Formats: sequence, structure tokens, C-alpha cells
Amino acid sequence: ELRNEFANIGYEDWFGFTPEQMHGRHMREIIGEQRYKSNEHHLQGVLRGEPQLFERSITNMKGNELYTQVSYNPDISGGKVKGFFVLVTDITQRRHAETALRASERRFRKVLENAPIGMALMSLDSRFEQVNQAFCRISGYGWEELLNLSVDDITFPDDIQSYRSVAERLKTGEIDTYESEKRYIQKSGQVVWILLTASLLRDDAGTPQRIIKQVQDITQRKHLERELERQAH
Repeated sequence: ELRNEFANIGYEDWFGFTPEQMHGRHMREIIGEQRYKSNEHHLQGVLRGEPQLFERSITNMKGNELYTQVSYNPDISGGKVKGFFVLVTDITQRRHAETALRASERRFRKVLENAPIGMALMSLDSRFEQVNQAFCRISGYGWEELLNLSVDDITFPDDIQSYRSVAERLKTGEIDTYESEKRYIQKSGQVVWILLTASLLRDDAGTPQRIIKQVQDITQRKHLERELERQAH
């Protein structure tokens, strides 16, 4: 009949009822008419013997909005549902952390996409995970193509080994940043010189997770330097 048989003291902080006051009360009275209606299909499910798991926001007696995870587990005896157990867990901190993480990811994607220089997020095995339009222009590949490639696939053969040794030091966390000049081979086959800055991204525990690269096309500068060297000789 949706009437309480037992409750712990936690309900007093959330709904204002002591365990003694909870006893015998209908769920509609405990959680309020609006929340009762929003939970109704879950109640119908658990009374059919189907466990329910869902999330709800609750405003407690202090006026604080809490995010909760709610589970309804049927109490079945002799093949019949006699009632159900309710477990409500406060997940407010987790929800706030998830919201902050999503906001951070949106900001990162916005910065990545709008950066005037080429930027790429790499896995520790040197495969592309995210790239911006500037990086696509420098490499000559579309972003979907790059996501199927590794750094070696677009690096000038003579420069591969030197970068691999540095990438290994980044991957193990021996160094956090690296800068050098190297060559990429564009999709068209043309060679471009780039100034590469690679930085290691760690998680909160300090474990290496990703490598972020910033690249600038310095081909014209390299050609000018060579021309000046030729003239000097």
C-alpha cells in the first residue's frame, strides 16, 4: 500500500520526519505530491517485481538542492511482491564534479578549435584523438582522416626516430614538455617544416594520460634561412 514500515534517521534531514513519524505514512505524504507523481512509473515497476534505479533532485529541510540516486528493490516472498526496499544515496558532489568536467571539456574543445596554431590531443601511443582546423590545414588531412593515423604516418622518415625517443620520455613522465623543429609530409606529398611543442597531460594522481601538441608552419622561415645561408657562401 506504499506505506512506510521502517526508515533510518537519514530521512529526518531530508524530509523532516523522524523514523517514528515515518512509520505508517504513505509515500505521497513523505516525498510530496509532485515528486510522487514523477516517481509513479518507477513505483509501478517495482510493484511488478522489477528493480528500479534512477536519479532525482531533492530539496532538503535546509533548502539545499541535493542530487540523489534512488533504488527500489522488490521484497518478494512466495513469488509475490510484499513491498520494496528504498535506498537513497546523495550523489551531489559527483554530479557537481561531472558538471564541472563537462564544462571544462567544452572550454577545452572551444580553445582547441579556435586556436590560431595547429593543436592536437594525442594518446600515449602517439595516435590522434582530437585535432583543430589549423592542424588540418598544416597537415593537409581532414580531422576524420587524422583520427585514423599516428604521428609516424605524417612525419618525414628521417625525423621519426628522434621524435620516438622524445615521445617515450613524455609517455613515461620523465619530461613534461618538449620543443623542436621537424618535418611533416602533407597528404599531397609536400614536405612542411613545423615548430612543435609537446606537453604531457596528467590526471589528478599525476599519472600520464595524454599528450597535447602545438604546431606552427615555419616552412617559409626555413626556406628564407637556407636562401640567406646560400647567399652568404
